[in-house]
Amino acid sequence: KHDWNFEEYAESVFGISKSFSRVLVCVHGSCLEKRYWIDAFERRGLPWIVGASYSDANTLNRMRNLFSCFEYTTTNGFGSHLAYAAAFGSKVSIWGPFSEYRMSDMEGDVLARNAPDSMRLTIEFSSQSFLRGRYPELFTAPRDAPLRVEWGRSELGWDNRKSPEELKKIFGWDLKTRVMRAVTGRLRRVLGFSGG
Repeated sequence: KHDWNFEEYAESVFGISKSFSRVLVCVHGSCLEKRYWIDAFERRGLPWIVGASYSDANTLNRMRNLFSCFEYTTTNGFGSHLAYAAAFGSKVSIWGPFSEYRMSDMEGDVLARNAPDSMRLTIEFSSQSFLRGRYPELFTAPRDAPLRVEWGRSELGWDNRKSPEELKKIFGWDLKTRVMRAVTGRLRRVLGFSGG
């Protein structure tokens, strides 16, 4: 539950919107569920679209297509969207009133409840002070942001990508591995082995 100043950020975006030919606000699926940002941008006549959503299997494809269509992507917080946007050719920046996460925002969050130390680190690593120390070049006016394709791809592990065939082998989804597992499982049952 966040109490960010939605109006302040929306006003900042509205203030620079006239220096771009088109502005589209991309809102995370979980923000849409809570109506974060939506009303503030609608009041200013800025159109919005749903971006990433944890429940949508096509999220990455949609985000790739979206980021490929825009020259600039700016945000008021840190997330994987920066790396994805950069990797697909959008000039990325962190700009405007920053939206900090706080531990008190995370009451009821599964990770915060079950692994509070991990959540504290996540919050620390996404704080403005940490990010300014680690990625100072990202804090720039949107129009001044350069292309960072290589940075984005590096952050995503681009050079470690695997083909669908390689992934099937790695995860044991290829036919040979599935047959071997089935045979091994039957042999274990027949021979009375219970160990792993």
